[in-house]
Amino acid sequence: MQVYLFYFIMPFLTHDSINQKYLKKNARKDIKHVRFISASVKKRRDYNIWLIFTKVTNVSTLSFKFRDLIHNLLNVTSVPLKFNIIVDRVSQGIAENQISDVVFYMNKSLVYSFYDIEESAKKIQDIVEVMTPYFSSKPGK
Repeated sequence: MQVYLFYFIMPFLTHDSINQKYLKKNARKDIKHVRFISASVKKRRDYNIWLIFTKVTNVSTLSFKFRDLIHNLLNVTSVPLKFNIIVDRVSQGIAENQISDVVFYMNKSLVYSFYDIEESAKKIQDIVEVMTPYFSSKPGK
């Protein structure tokens, strides 16, 4: 099944009622400007969602909140989402279990990547050192 998008070109008019009258009056004349674009030609655009999911245990309510978040986002979205999840080792296993539950029950595909918190922190350590005085609870320290 192919989906088509279309648009047409018309002169610039400032007032909405003038635009509506123009469209009604000149619709047949402007039909030659209609151009169809196949959706298959349009590039796919992923929307990245970044989550930090660390220091979680099996009995933590955070694991269930994580599952609910993923479920709700997939339930309401109409665009392809890519989840980027910063985790520690223990939390990664819990996140994988919660994601598999959501995917199984919703019967939807899910694109995700895990990033180790320690490696990520090392990469941005110089930025953290410079910015810490501005975000500390004790300014200047």
